[in-house]
Amino acid sequence: MRNAFTNYGSLDEFVASNSQKVFRVVDLDEEAYGCPCMIYGCLSTMIELADKGVLLGIQVLQESDDGKLYDTDTLEYYKLNEIRLTSCQEDMARHCTDEAAERIANYTWNAYGSFSRFAEKNKDKVFRVIVKPEFCGNVPEDSFDARRCKMSSVVTLPDDDILIGLRMLDTAQVEYRKLSEVHLQCRADDNQPE
Repeated sequence: MRNAFTNYGSLDEFVASNSQKVFRVVDLDEEAYGCPCMIYGCLSTMIELADKGVLLGIQVLQESDDGKLYDTDTLEYYKLNEIRLTSCQEDMARHCTDEAAERIANYTWNAYGSFSRFAEKNKDKVFRVIVKPEFCGNVPEDSFDARRCKMSSVVTLPDDDILIGLRMLDTAQVEYRKLSEVHLQCRADDNQPE
């Protein structure tokens, strides 16, 4: 029997070696709240954070009525310690790819070096901000859901969390959120040239 164990020298190496695999991504916070919480996706970007944590960019896959998994142009960003990744052979067989989907062969692994640099390089991109359920307070969760914004500032806090200034496109006001309280999404349809 072949030993399937593979030793990766770093998380960079793991992400680069597994970028073509389909993962089931479970948000542990949402799972604890009993929310539907699994997406299918492929690893796309890795950003080291000041607290020695890691932010992963996941290219979301859409499950169709026929059970196939198709690439989308949506990236979701999760802290590694807040998710569970599972890779199943059956999901790989359901993933429909074509030449155009030779996804991110020129990887952006850790090209940013820090979240500040990531924010600076992507300051003109539109993101969707989704507040995690436990940080919604008494306000209905869906009132925060997927508002469009651009990143305007980044502050590393004493506890090594990150405070992001988000310029909301619906109000033109800047709101401040901790990275640990939100998910960021980047959708291609929000970033089409006008």
